[in-house]
Amino acid sequence: ESHGVMVLQVTRVALEEFRGFAIHADVLPVVVVNRADASAGRLFSLIHETTHLALGSSGICNASDRNGDGDAVEVYCNAVAGAFLVPTGAFLQHPIVQGHARGPWTLSELDRVASTFAVSRFVIVRRLFALRRIERAEFDWLNQALEEEFARTPRPKGRTSPASDVVSLSGNIFPNLVLQAFSAERISASSVASYLNVRLKHLREIQHLLERTI
Repeated sequence: ESHGVMVLQVTRVALEEFRGFAIHADVLPVVVVNRADASAGRLFSLIHETTHLALGSSGICNASDRNGDGDAVEVYCNAVAGAFLVPTGAFLQHPIVQGHARGPWTLSELDRVASTFAVSRFVIVRRLFALRRIERAEFDWLNQALEEEFARTPRPKGRTSPASDVVSLSGNIFPNLVLQAFSAERISASSVASYLNVRLKHLREIQHLLERTI
């Protein structure tokens, strides 16, 4: 956001619909990620969608793109995000990657490598495939196994204050624009509550949180 990109999160949207999307614009382009995804998955989507903006295009990422079945642009954005999060040199020098025999990878092995780079195991599978360390059949099998495990795993439901939730979902740019418009009497108090989906009594805390992140 410090470079003029509005970053938002959405809720109540299934991951089957989308994991993230980007809207390219000359002024205030937008990246949106799905909060239903794990934090590591959202980080990947953030970089993936930012790559779309760097290419001067809009785009949407869904499950087929994660499985390597998207179009050429989606495949490229996946590759950029993967290489950014898991650099080739460091990845190939990882002890588990270096020492892995020709047998199939286990989910526990993927977990240990993923924890080193603070990414999801999906990213490690993609990097293994991109660097020709696994064949397509194993790539598909591992992705399917991870999808099934992800579907069985309950998502943590941490509690945050309404003000913190506004900043978490809407970033800094959008709430600041809303509050500036309200201060300049360009929009009403009810519009502020509607745009930020919060009660007016929380505005002071939102302002305080925004000031801390500048």
